[in-house]
Amino acid sequence: MELSIQERLKDLRVERGLTLEQLAEQTHLSKSALGSYEGDNFKDISHYALIELAKFYEVTVDYLLGRSQTKSHPNADLADLRLSDDMIELLKSGLVDNSLLCELAVHPDFPRLMADLEIYVNGVAIKQVQSANAIVDAVSATIVKQHNPGLSDPQLRQLIAAHIDDDSFCRYVIQQDINKIALDLREAHKDDFFSVPEDNPLEDFLQTVDEAANPDSDPEQAALAFICKRLKLNLKKLSEEEKKWLKKIAQKSDLLKNPNPQRGGSRRTANRNLIKECDCMKKMILGIVWQLMGFLGSIIILCSAAPYQWDYNGITGILGSLLGLDLIIPLIICIIFFICGAVVCFKAIGEK
Repeated sequence: MELSIQERLKDLRVERGLTLEQLAEQTHLSKSALGSYEGDNFKDISHYALIELAKFYEVTVDYLLGRSQTKSHPNADLADLRLSDDMIELLKSGLVDNSLLCELAVHPDFPRLMADLEIYVNGVAIKQVQSANAIVDAVSATIVKQHNPGLSDPQLRQLIAAHIDDDSFCRYVIQQDINKIALDLREAHKDDFFSVPEDNPLEDFLQTVDEAANPDSDPEQAALAFICKRLKLNLKKLSEEEKKWLKKIAQKSDLLKNPNPQRGGSRRTANRNLIKECDCMKKMILGIVWQLMGFLGSIIILCSAAPYQWDYNGITGILGSLLGLDLIIPLIICIIFFICGAVVCFKAIGEK
């Protein structure tokens, strides 16, 4: 995600640990002007201020204006970068996230990943592993020929275990490098606005449904609690005035529009209707989950059978493959799951 001018200016100041007063003193720009440049109500910034701030932060004006992601290399020669034409076209195409690609490349462990990848591609390590395997195999063959031990013999098992699958070992090392880098990047962006939260919104929704379905609970309070949880607000710390305004705002939503009952009988009726709606919603979710399980299971089974159907044609080939791989019963179970899920959904719709 590209940063705005305000965000870039604030990030550069915070990186250097400066307050607005200190920045104003060192750049000879007014504190109020600097604050307005970083504020949400940003309107305009003078050419003089842009040039002075770019000089002070040692970045380009294009970087401050958001026209470039490069802070201090505005005129880098492509020849120095040694990029191929295909790589340049890829970076210009927008098909990949260039910012994330840059973060990947500057990660401290990226040189290690490239070194391991180069070793694998060049086959240097594979030759060494194959030489070691040849020695182990020769020793194993000698022991078997001279002593004829059983396959469960501990010493023979140790020699067999010492035989390394060269290709799998090299790819494992590369995968470990990638995993470490990917986890670090995920950790660095876990608080970003567009990152998926670690908590499960469906779980929160179902918990709120259970609370609202309780005959002794207040549906409005349960709804407000759910809203506050999604907005990361502490409902208990809100003042009565804040709760009042939050309730008024929430009532403008089509999802929460509901007549406010004045009599006990009306409230009980509303609670019963809400409980019924919650039960129907639970059944709908359960039915959808069953359908997804059945559908995905069927797809996986059919894909597993597909490579083995070259001796057959059409449906006959698929059935023959399923029978040959003992997959027909799991497929029937998946189909039953899908049908049961559809039945549950239709019943829930009928009850509503």
